[in-house]
Amino acid sequence: MFTTSAFNLIRRNCPEDLDELLRLLDIKDEPDWEHGDEFDIAQDLDKKIDEKICALLNSDSDLAGYAKLLDMGGIKFSVSETRKERLAKIIDNRDQILNGKNSTAKFKCMKASSFDLNIPVKSLLNTLTGAKLIVALERECDLSSDAKQRIKNIIVEELGAVDEILLAVIPSKTFSVPPIRDLDKVFEILTQVDEIYKKI
Repeated sequence: MFTTSAFNLIRRNCPEDLDELLRLLDIKDEPDWEHGDEFDIAQDLDKKIDEKICALLNSDSDLAGYAKLLDMGGIKFSVSETRKERLAKIIDNRDQILNGKNSTAKFKCMKASSFDLNIPVKSLLNTLTGAKLIVALERECDLSSDAKQRIKNIIVEELGAVDEILLAVIPSKTFSVPPIRDLDKVFEILTQVDEIYKKI
């Protein structure tokens, strides 16, 4: 996350921001920059910061965690974006990410040979609002004919009279990766990191 040269800039431009980041991450062992090898100290501190942030993001790397947050908000990003650019995009889209945290599944509809929902689907229809399903993955069940008709009615209302509809329930990415807990704390820490990036 931070190189040795970045730590030098931080110490010169915004040491108080680094102190605040360490406090937020509960890193109590403050580095002694005056004694020991500067490179080793920087590498050790960067590792501690990275481990804490990855744990908060429930990811193997900060970049993977950033991608997870952006996916939660339905925000497009490129693999070519730098760490700094991706983080800025997260901060700029905070509300959208927070509003998207409860999304669980998506609809896709296309023309097909028949309208058939008789196959078992790995979901339980708890409620139907707009184009979202609330999905429980712990068991399989068939949708009732009433649920099938309600889904068909919504699609027909949106698309007009269509004879043939294929409906697929696609689990969102939040089911395939561990969720991020305590988003308020995550944003507090990431905002602090972003402040540091702006000053170096």
